[in-house]
Amino acid sequence: MKRLLLCSFLILAACAQPDPEPGQPLGLARQISLRAFEQLEPRALAWAELMPSDFEPSFQEFPWNADNPEAMMEATLQSTPLVKALDGEAVKVSGYVVPLDGTAEAISEFLLVPFLGACVHVPPPPANQIVYVKPKYPLLMEESWDVVSVAGTLSAEGRTSDFGAAGYEMVDALLAEFDESEYAGVSQEPVVVDGVDAPAPPPPVDY
Repeated sequence: MKRLLLCSFLILAACAQPDPEPGQPLGLARQISLRAFEQLEPRALAWAELMPSDFEPSFQEFPWNADNPEAMMEATLQSTPLVKALDGEAVKVSGYVVPLDGTAEAISEFLLVPFLGACVHVPPPPANQIVYVKPKYPLLMEESWDVVSVAGTLSAEGRTSDFGAAGYEMVDALLAEFDESEYAGVSQEPVVVDGVDAPAPPPPVDY
């Protein structure tokens, strides 16, 4: 009986452990088990839901091609319509990572984009198709190459970056592996930009 009570106490103590301190890198599988993630209950959001239904998307210009990149991106933010009803909503968005800041081991800030190669190999998509993310726990570099799910409170404030203007942002976001089953009934078709499907990145170069 005493052994049973001891085991029960240890299990309860383990469950009651607080989440790790923010700022330390955590694997995706570990983040989804956090108490903060369980309390969030985000809604899976398709990329098309981030732009008004009557919006006709077009690529942004690469910031480094502009005479005044900051002014260009600020103008882009002002002219690109957002879905303001999503501001403050708990959502989960899945996409590819464009690193902005971090170390060789982990990424502390990044852009989330809807297709591979955006903002790097091909011009940035419209600002309402880019989400600036500052995760609560930095993303491990080795887990940044595939589709990543980002969960948290969506803000429609927007901000500029070295790779383009982001219409939305998520700060203190939690990260998880992409689970396609969560998107049952949610369209994940590539966003059409300038009348064509989002382009594929160029093939790798053999050296």
